[in-house]
Amino acid sequence: KLHTTTISHYFSGLGESGSELLDSKQQKSWKSLAIEERKRSATSLIVSLEQMALEVASTMEESETMSSVEQNLGT
Repeated sequence: KLHTTTISHYFSGLGESGSELLDSKQQKSWKSLAIEERKRSATSLIVSLEQMALEVASTMEESETMSSVEQNLGT
């Protein structure tokens, strides 16, 4: 049970962090980047979140499921 709780908190934190980075409050920071840098950064963020989600999934039992919906993304 502790393992599942720990993974759940970690997974939720991933979603919250990604959502926070994409929040409209960050618009000024995103706009300060050149368009190509924005594209690279956004792609890197999404790829990183996906890789971390796959790592979390690899620690779960096959019958376990987990989901999290944040303001700016669903995981």
